[in-house]
Amino acid sequence: MRFNLIPVTRNCRVLLDCRMSSLKDIRVPYDYDGNSTLNDTNFRSLNPFELFKQWMEEAVKEPNIKQPNKMVVATCDQNGRPSSRYVLLKEYDTEGYVFYSCLNSKKSNEIKANPFVALNLYWEFFHRQVRIEGKASEVTRDQTNEYFISRPKGSQISAAISPQSDPIPDRKFLEDAYSKLESEYENKDALPLPDDWSGFKVVPDYFEFWAGNTDRLHDRYVFDKRLSADAFDEKTMTKNSDGWIVYRIAP
Repeated sequence: MRFNLIPVTRNCRVLLDCRMSSLKDIRVPYDYDGNSTLNDTNFRSLNPFELFKQWMEEAVKEPNIKQPNKMVVATCDQNGRPSSRYVLLKEYDTEGYVFYSCLNSKKSNEIKANPFVALNLYWEFFHRQVRIEGKASEVTRDQTNEYFISRPKGSQISAAISPQSDPIPDRKFLEDAYSKLESEYENKDALPLPDDWSGFKVVPDYFEFWAGNTDRLHDRYVFDKRLSADAFDEKTMTKNSDGWIVYRIAP
């Protein structure tokens, strides 16, 4: 039995075979010619926030990318044990990257215990990835409320009734709580902001921009603000006008 041809990128198709003996046999060539933003001549003068903005805007405009703001948030607990999950990036500017969550969730509790987090966005169509590391802190209640009331009413209800990350008996538990709150606010346009719901802004001190390239000779460009003076190498690194140490790393 064979699957049909599935488009993976604009210029590439992969034939998936049920008789495939191992995942190691899967090969996807990175042949999209659209990564000219980065090169050895210009990357040292770039601002990472502006470069991220350009890549995000290109991803938003590309119809083959259905959810360009999907990103992985990785956190660690007090024992150094990591966990990760997908969330949606909802706001960004030259200060940081914002996502929202229940304050009692696993990720929120881990951020409270250890505010250093890692973000990862990958746009397969362009063979581009951005890794961001930094420190997270809560945004203001006004900012949270402004975003909360912009959500569809059903999403507001779900956020209000969900004891996120807690064990629950069954789906009926959620459905009953949803129906009850839906009836309570039937004649209102929006719900009040739940006390246990907020946003986090990640302020970066490290970026890596990755662009897939032919034969796995990928391009990786780093913008770093935590590098010690002793680790600075004049042969491979420079400091740009925004104070970032910029350098290329091997794939």
